[in-house]
Amino acid sequence: MASKPKTTEQTTAKAIEHADSLGGFTQVDNPNHTFVLSGLWAFILLAGVLYGSLIPFDIDLSRFNSANGYGVFALTWRSTTLEDVVTNVLIYMPIGVALILRQPQNRRRLTAVAAATVVGTLVSMLAETLQTGIAIRVASLTDVLLNSFGTAIGAGMGLIIGRWGRTSLGLVQSHLRNRPLSTLGGVLAISLFAYHLAPFDFVTDSASLHRSFARADWSFASASSLGAVAQVAAAVWFFVLGYFLAFGKRETGHRAIEAAVLAVRDGVIVVGTIELMQLFTSSHVFEALDIVLRSVAVVGGGVAAIFLIDVPTGSRWRRRPGSALPTLILAALVGCQIVAMTVGSLSTGGNLEQHAGLGRVQWLPFEILWRGSMTTAAVQAATSVLRYGALALTIAVCLRRARWAYPCVLAGLAATLVVFASEAIQVVNPQRVPDLTAPVLALVSAVVVVRAYLAVRPAAYLTEVRS
Repeated sequence: MASKPKTTEQTTAKAIEHADSLGGFTQVDNPNHTFVLSGLWAFILLAGVLYGSLIPFDIDLSRFNSANGYGVFALTWRSTTLEDVVTNVLIYMPIGVALILRQPQNRRRLTAVAAATVVGTLVSMLAETLQTGIAIRVASLTDVLLNSFGTAIGAGMGLIIGRWGRTSLGLVQSHLRNRPLSTLGGVLAISLFAYHLAPFDFVTDSASLHRSFARADWSFASASSLGAVAQVAAAVWFFVLGYFLAFGKRETGHRAIEAAVLAVRDGVIVVGTIELMQLFTSSHVFEALDIVLRSVAVVGGGVAAIFLIDVPTGSRWRRRPGSALPTLILAALVGCQIVAMTVGSLSTGGNLEQHAGLGRVQWLPFEILWRGSMTTAAVQAATSVLRYGALALTIAVCLRRARWAYPCVLAGLAATLVVFASEAIQVVNPQRVPDLTAPVLALVSAVVVVRAYLAVRPAAYLTEVRS
């Protein structure tokens, strides 16, 4: 008699039973992950470049007529500056990388690079043609040439990144299978360094260094109650860092007490290094209170991991890594992120009595970034991916554990709604300008981070375990 087909629950239970040999995860290769992810990036990048090229969207249709080919023949060669050259090349390089990764692997390299370059050139030509109808934009064939060159360079880099990326993807998946919590701790530590030190504007002269030291706050008291709340909420990430580091030490064979001590040591070193490096930057302020709060958070995370999860459960998390991260902790992390965003919207002294209402709202997303430097825009975009992407990912994990349908989609929408609400609160703050850029960045960040996580995670997915 034929055997009865196994249900999904039976299959999952069987996978968990044998997961110990793989460090708590089972692995099912999905070759489409990288393909879909690169295609998504290509679409986002192309849409973003077109959008940025047409800001502020005050297109005068009277400028288009058949005499100049509806804008095409209005394009001419113009002189340019070194900054414009670098900007035009760099903007289109990521497009070349994404387009080359989007193409089938069996396509010849030269053909793939040529195809990506043609697409980048057509997009640039479209953008420059439409710019002829915008009075404050300067459209030229020079920009088209530079954009094409940038796409070609990006495509060439994509060939290298594609091969290196597949190897790196396998390495990351291997680490997540064998030492998942140690890997997450390392990723979180790197992310904290990047977030708290961006835009990495380290001072290079004595005068700037003296000004940076003069701005430092060596007291252990916050300037306001809202500021204290924001600092405590931000310190929660260091609690998670200590938590992951402690489990990571246990994964490498250390005893419970030893793991806690080593996790606290490493976490405090990360905290101190970040704050001390901020002393040598122009855009950050050293605060002694942050060192105290974050160090206490690291200690709390390390102690909680060992004495609230590891020891009481007899290291059950080794077979089911999802149990090392209870839903309650994830929910608290989501709440702290929301509190930090809300407090940040009011922390500059706004009140309900003095505000200019909706008249100050920046309704056109990314216009403020466009009017600033490319470095500032890139840094803000990168930090937004870390901040809003982390919020979306933690929400997605909570929803997945609650067995909600479409948790990733709902998480992206929820993160966007939270950021939109934090911007709306700024309407009552006379020192802040509400901007729709943040909600849009939140949605894009949620998509990128969640899809990137789905691409590298082992198939058993940390969120499959209820806690």
